[in-house]
Amino acid sequence: FNVCAAIENGGCPCAKDERKCGAEPDIDMPAYCSKVCCNSKTEETCLDEDWNADSCAKIRDGGCHCPVGETKCGADLENDFPGYCTP
Repeated sequence: FNVCAAIENGGCPCAKDERKCGAEPDIDMPAYCSKVCCNSKTEETCLDEDWNADSCAKIRDGGCHCPVGETKCGADLENDFPGYCTP
């Protein structure tokens, strides 16, 4: 039973419903497995109630929606910060 996988060979495989995201070969950062791969420069990764990546939302459009009962605060869209949700 082998629990290691060489990064240069793609690292560990993902689950059936996931894919590799976010590799940064220039800094030796391997990809990670996720159901959703968002463009970190232009999109925010939206999470479900269990904190799993669920979808992507454009930062310029305000990013992810807040859960019911919460409000988006602190947005600075000119600097690509969509803000955060708070009760």
